[in-house]
Amino acid sequence: MLRYSQRLGVDARQADTCFRRQMRRDGIGLLRRWIMWAAVRMASILRGKGGAGWWQDALVAMPLLLLIALPIVILPVIAIAVSTVAFWLLESFVALLVPDEPPVPLPLKT
Repeated sequence: MLRYSQRLGVDARQADTCFRRQMRRDGIGLLRRWIMWAAVRMASILRGKGGAGWWQDALVAMPLLLLIALPIVILPVIAIAVSTVAFWLLESFVALLVPDEPPVPLPLKT
């Protein structure tokens, strides 16, 4: 909706609120809905398109992201990063032992 906000006559804050309300109508749970809204809202604010009253939303969005979303997301991110590097080290070691096996690049692309 933010992409078409000017055409619809709404600012980013109104578009983000509409997004949160639509998620409620779609049956998205309270915590997930507010975390998704906080991420979208902070993205709008950081891009300089926060709209009037952006600072009020930042006071709600930042704690949601830092205290709830970040701890839930950061542990899987760390586990995936550590396992990716560990497997790369194992593959690199095996490549050293096997003749004519090229070295394996670290797979950091997403």
